[in-house]
Amino acid sequence: MAARASGLPAADVVDDLVVLHATDPASVYLSIAARTDDLGAEQLSEALYEDRTLIRMLGMRRTMFVVPTRLASSCA
Repeated sequence: MAARASGLPAADVVDDLVVLHATDPASVYLSIAARTDDLGAEQLSEALYEDRTLIRMLGMRRTMFVVPTRLASSCA
């Protein structure tokens, strides 16, 4: 079993993974919860909607990817 991240901001966790992949909005939250010990929905929402350190991108067939803001221009 892989080690779970602890004490990192949501953007750093996603950056270490390259992106979070999701088939619906809820699975982004489940994905981050499965990979960290101390990040909750509030911290991920804050990174997405307040700090804007993470961006949601929709791909083919409505697949969602959450990427760090600095990588968004290279993914478009």
